[in-house]
Amino acid sequence: MKKFRLFSILLPVFLIAACSDDTGVDPPVNGSDTEKPFVEFVSPTNDQQVAGDEMDVIVNATDNHTVVKVEIYLNTQPVPVATMTEPPWTATIDISALPAGLNSISAKAWDSTGNASDRATVSFFRQLPGTFRFIFTSGAEFTYDRWDLLADNVVDESTRRNYYSRFEQGSGDVGGHSVWYRMISTDAMSNRSDTMIAHSNAQYNILVYGLANELVRRFTRPLVEQGFLPTAPELPAPHWSYLVKVNDDNGETMDPGETWDITAAGGISIPFGMINATITMDGTYVDRGSIIIVNGKEIYTWEILINVVIDFLGNQSTVPVHLWFSDDPSGQIMLQQETTMVTIPLVGEFPVPGDQQVLLSWK
Repeated sequence: MKKFRLFSILLPVFLIAACSDDTGVDPPVNGSDTEKPFVEFVSPTNDQQVAGDEMDVIVNATDNHTVVKVEIYLNTQPVPVATMTEPPWTATIDISALPAGLNSISAKAWDSTGNASDRATVSFFRQLPGTFRFIFTSGAEFTYDRWDLLADNVVDESTRRNYYSRFEQGSGDVGGHSVWYRMISTDAMSNRSDTMIAHSNAQYNILVYGLANELVRRFTRPLVEQGFLPTAPELPAPHWSYLVKVNDDNGETMDPGETWDITAAGGISIPFGMINATITMDGTYVDRGSIIIVNGKEIYTWEILINVVIDFLGNQSTVPVHLWFSDDPSGQIMLQQETTMVTIPLVGEFPVPGDQQVLLSWK
């Protein structure tokens, strides 16, 4: 009788233990487990750009016992958009209702004894066709084919070489901005490097510090080398100006046709002996939607035109520079500076050589 009573008491215990093992729920160590599980994102990575209506999510989740559940949340939504109960901790989630631009995703894990992890959170940028969300990424690199252009703006194949650009985040205040990047570009043929200081503002447009000065340097450098100018000109104090302006104050894409000044009022004066030239620059948002295919990827672009106007005693010559930018990848995709003849009164004409760049690869 006693055996029967003892067996009837122990049998439920054995059954509970067996059920616990079968479901993967571990008993607490020494009767108590207070260690939280740990969770982290593999994908998306922080500030990743995501196109389409779905996003693949991959997390790592670990614990001193067993992770039994991982929940995924979007932005500040209180209800999870995905719940995973076994590894691999992967899911495909619907992001079609999210706005374009910056969003966040969080993950939280639970272990077999009921402990919850701290939330892991990363930001990502949702891309929508027709929206421009340019994001600088420190360490991003771009490789281009580059050519000189002949007088009729035809590519001179004999001048083909590689051209490299790299973004590096700077530190300190520049013109009132503490978050900015160096855009370092190097021509493989001459090994000459140019550096611009740039940032993307709250509307995801691109501004460059001292853009007018840098363009004047690039314009006058060959003139000094060819003897048209005795020395490089003195330049005014740099300021922030738009390189790409395609979004309005709310971050919504504008209609093409918007224009802006790059040089300050009065332009930049350059002495040519007894004659002074004045250089002014303006930008225009030309068009959106051109598709350029690079390494099999269709890249949606926005076209910008920068007009560099050189005025000698009322005689004006214009050097058009066409730029195509994309937000995926966030970089310049193509450039074409047209070959132009500039007229100097009492001196004659001299050529401003053209240039063309086309993206080859990026990382």
